[in-house]
Amino acid sequence: MPHVVIEEALDLPVASQSIKLTAVRNGSEILRIVDVYLDRSGHTALVDCVVVEAGRSQPFFVQLSQKDRQITVRLLPATDPEKTVGVKRIMGLIAKQLHESIGGSRFGKTNLQEFLHESRSAG
Repeated sequence: MPHVVIEEALDLPVASQSIKLTAVRNGSEILRIVDVYLDRSGHTALVDCVVVEAGRSQPFFVQLSQKDRQITVRLLPATDPEKTVGVKRIMGLIAKQLHESIGGSRFGKTNLQEFLHESRSAG
């Protein structure tokens, strides 16, 4: 299962506000962040996403979970999209936005390393 752990991340409610509602287009690929929903406890957020690749649209949620000093970025199992390159790219985009908004944080365990260093502009 694709995931990214952001270490030394203390405040999911504040960090989740840094996620930009955006659409990124690269040829026929479209990555869209639709909205962010934070639960009442402030320990979990869902990022509503849509990826369009090869004319096929996949709506799904990325789950952000706060535990101690870490935020884990992973797919919400209930929506379980096909783990395409576009799905991994949008997860990398979300993780990068969180990391950049949290001073002193760093990437921990991940199997999405190559998607954390792509230079794509959102907008």
